[in-house]
Amino acid sequence: MKPDFLEKASRNFEDKYGVKLGKSGALFLSLIVQNGKENNEMIKKATDKIKESVVSQSIYFADKKQAFYFGLGLALPIGIALLLFLLFINLY
Repeated sequence: MKPDFLEKASRNFEDKYGVKLGKSGALFLSLIVQNGKENNEMIKKATDKIKESVVSQSIYFADKKQAFYFGLGLALPIGIALLLFLLFINLY
């Protein structure tokens, strides 16, 4: 990093917060800002990938009847098992 960059960062911090930074403080501050920008880019990429995967895994139905039968196919085996379990407990 250039020394004038560190002096500029130190002056900007002093103008904004009223605290004078040395060259090492300005260096650490610039590293933190740089890492923050890199992390924001990584988070944005990850968010985009998540959004893409959610869209690609969505299920769309032609009508309500088709959606009802799909839900029934998922819930019916569990419902039958639960009903048999309750009947078994009730009989014994």
